[in-house]
Amino acid sequence: MSAILRNRHRRSVKEKAVANLKNVVPGIGVCAAIAVPCWFLGEALPVVGGPVFAILAGMAIALVWKQPARGTVQDGIAFTAKKVLQYAVILLGNEGNVRSHLQELKAS
Repeated sequence: MSAILRNRHRRSVKEKAVANLKNVVPGIGVCAAIAVPCWFLGEALPVVGGPVFAILAGMAIALVWKQPARGTVQDGIAFTAKKVLQYAVILLGNEGNVRSHLQELKAS
């Protein structure tokens, strides 16, 4: 009996994950559509950098595209703003540590 309940629970967890993914993907696409051109602008103007262009683009878009009108993409934007940005900052912070460790390994 408990095996049947466990299987139902597993299916419900998988179904929830798939449903959550379906809710998040459109917003991640919107964020990527903003990030890619900003990255190219940052490559063209390295003094300013891609993150500055992305912040300015996000501020300009937020002025025009208010929260209730975002509808289906809001969950993905929130996910990107919280989780993806946090992990990006962590990876960026660790990049310097990895480089310094690799340089120490080459030196020895």
